[in-house]
Amino acid sequence: MSEGVHDQVAQYYDDHVPRKLRDFLHGNLRVDAAWRNIAGHPHEPARVLEVGCGIGYVSARMRECWPAADIVAVDLSPTSIEVAERLFGDLGVRFGCARLEDFALDAEFDLIVLMDLYEHIEQSERDDFHAAVARVMAPAGAVFLSFPTPEYQAHLRANEPHKIQPVDEDISAADLERFAADCEAKLENYRKISVWRRWDYAHAWLQRIVEPPLSRVEPPVREPDHEGHSRRTELVMQRLGAQWVEAADRS
Repeated sequence: MSEGVHDQVAQYYDDHVPRKLRDFLHGNLRVDAAWRNIAGHPHEPARVLEVGCGIGYVSARMRECWPAADIVAVDLSPTSIEVAERLFGDLGVRFGCARLEDFALDAEFDLIVLMDLYEHIEQSERDDFHAAVARVMAPAGAVFLSFPTPEYQAHLRANEPHKIQPVDEDISAADLERFAADCEAKLENYRKISVWRRWDYAHAWLQRIVEPPLSRVEPPVREPDHEGHSRRTELVMQRLGAQWVEAADRS
């Protein structure tokens, strides 16, 4: 991202802090739907990273949900981070103002949350972003994404263009497969949901799966089943003919 674009995007999100505060005060169906999916994560993470945390209230929810977890949250918007620290800094969430690609992290995270963030990564920037996520993802880590569907993006461009942000890319299943591959992970789950319109948003999970290497397993010793073998041989002889018994023995 060029310096000019970076400044434009940061200013956009600085200007929209009041809207994020409105969502925090009154609730937001999109955020609530994503949170239910995050909170249903089957494993309690020890280290969590939220990228594009805004004013931090989802990170605060994660602190309440997983009080023992180390939670780091980053955002481009200085005003958003200032508000996040003033609202939730006493909860022990570590906030930082930076792009993930430029943020110094010395830990690997079990859960990485990208809530309505990935669509704001320019196509030309995705390789660098994928590499940054892969670098801080634990060997068995997971990434959660929520984002508008291409159909909803098309609706906004045609009918509500004022809601389109400075960078607002479409995200397809193929984009997610590529993201997963670049992180040495798998696209574990992808589904569209309905928030304000039918199938207007989507959720996805990328998961690194640590599988043990294949090793030989010694089969249990079986006692010869002479009686059963005789019955099966007789059945094949009667219904298929002796040539099939002979063919089976030769195979």
